Amino acid sequence: TVGGGKAFNRNDPDSLSSSIVDSIADIIQKSQAFTAATVPATRTAAGGTFYTSLFVPFESNPYWEGHLKSFQLAANGDILDRFGNCAVDDPTVGQCKNGPFKSTAQPFWDAGTQIPNPTVRKLYTSVAGTRVNFDTGSLAAVNLTGLSFATPYPGSTATNIEGRADEIVQNVRGCVFGTGVSSNVSVPSACTPRPWLLGDIFHSNPVVVGSPAAFLPESSYTAFASNATYATRKRVIYAGANDGFLRGFDAGTWQASATPPGYDRGTGAELFGFMPWQIRQKIKDLPRTTDRRGLYYVDGSPAVADVWMYPSSTAQAKAVNGSEWRTVLVGGLRQGGKGYYALDVTNRTAPQLLWRIGPSELPGIGQTWSTLTVARVNASRTWGS
Repeated sequence: TVGGGKAFNRNDPDSLSSSIVDSIADIIQKSQAFTAATVPATRTAAGGTFYTSLFVPFESNPYWEGHLKSFQLAANGDILDRFGNCAVDDPTVGQCKNGPFKSTAQPFWDAGTQIPNPTVRKLYTSVAGTRVNFDTGSLAAVNLTGLSFATPYPGSTATNIEGRADEIVQNVRGCVFGTGVSSNVSVPSACTPRPWLLGDIFHSNPVVVGSPAAFLPESSYTAFASNATYATRKRVIYAGANDGFLRGFDAGTWQASATPPGYDRGTGAELFGFMPWQIRQKIKDLPRTTDRRGLYYVDGSPAVADVWMYPSSTAQAKAVNGSEWRTVLVGGLRQGGKGYYALDVTNRTAPQLLWRIGPSELPGIGQTWSTLTVARVNASRTWGS
């Protein structure tokens, strides 16, 4: 048709019904952009960076194709692609600030194309409150809660439940199901990477974190923020996705020789992925799902703040060198589960699990849709006083 749609001519109800189903399936598989675009807190006179996420849902593939793209946000608010062209189809003539992205707009990078090979990805999860690697050397069948060898998985050649667990872990890491496993399977094979390794970023609004920049008029925080290790640390954009991981992506390296000094645009490379414990317990369902609609995993929005990690419950004085300050990420799961988690992301490539809270710790907790707000508490007071 002129509008690029489809027209169907049918003479009987069954054929018409089939055509309608095919049409709806085609609509489902079109790209959709649902999450809010994210602008870094740091802006320069020359402009900034504009991030947007979108995904492509599939009718019969559980791994929906996710994208996180970087564009330029000019000083006048225009959204430009890597060649300086207007990236959006603004309904207002002569403007370039609103509207859907043009199909021809070229981003500076797309994180979906920057995922490392599955064999070298830095992926983590937690077991019994401790961070462990998300790999076959650290996880066993018992860690995939409720896994049954009797449950069929297309492509599996596992000879026992441990082989099946290894197949699931490798598939979630990015291997085609049944590949990348050498023991407890009838057909050992090297990992064959899946075609696309970034899942859909649906309701998780990304957050960008660069140099410490909180307004905290305290000498200890000033020492932390001015420490070269942190003042020029890598800028990272964090987002959760429905393939099971909260990820950190390279959003810029500090360029001291630039005029003025500041961050470059980064590469979009995946720095790490972290799978919260509740997701680990149900991730076994993802590889064998043919219809992903209605299933969510790390679907909540993260929040990040610099916090003083006091050494004791009665401590009031802060170390003058700022060594007790950390950068902490907290996140929920939205429809993916009933819990929150906190990571120390001061080290940009090696997050440390601080705590997690779910039904065991907070009976009656429901799905964690709310984005947490990090606030101060008076550590010198006793609870209830």
